[in-house]
Amino acid sequence: MTKDRMGPNRIEIPERCNLCGNQNAFLSDEGNSLREARCSSCGASVRNSDIARVIVDTFVKKNITLQEAVPYLKDISIYESESTGPIHNILINTNNYVFSEYFRDVVPGTTNDQGVRCEDLQNLKFQDNVFDLVITQDVFEHIREPLKAFSEIRRVLKPNGYHIFTVPFHEGKNTLKRTVVENGVDKN
Repeated sequence: MTKDRMGPNRIEIPERCNLCGNQNAFLSDEGNSLREARCSSCGASVRNSDIARVIVDTFVKKNITLQEAVPYLKDISIYESESTGPIHNILINTNNYVFSEYFRDVVPGTTNDQGVRCEDLQNLKFQDNVFDLVITQDVFEHIREPLKAFSEIRRVLKPNGYHIFTVPFHEGKNTLKRTVVENGVDKN
């Protein structure tokens, strides 16, 4: 997002981007969630930058960007439940990176016409103990049975593996529970 596309009430968050290293401020229009402010260089959100920092701190333990960390991640098996975005654009350059989306009309474990793998986090088609890292970004609010999805992610993680995830948080707004499931039945 560039400054000229910003509204008149622009907010600048002075923070280094952990994806590209840009030292300029993250930019957002007033009223938007601060976690969605964007790097003026690569377009990553503050949320993306935070995930990148956790990945690097966990697996590389150096003060470098995610882009610089790619060579250090060559032996790390990574699964991300997203097939686009700034983190995906960097991790696609690692050796053991698998990504997916959920498509209602595609059988999980297969790919769509564009070659993107379909996975349902509640019933992953991977074997046990496959990944060192699973990344999910703002997806659990869309999942009917999130505890089942957490269990599946745990199953596909190697011992001592990591699940790095985000869930939406919007300053000043209440969380709305979309459905309650009891014994496999929606209660609302």
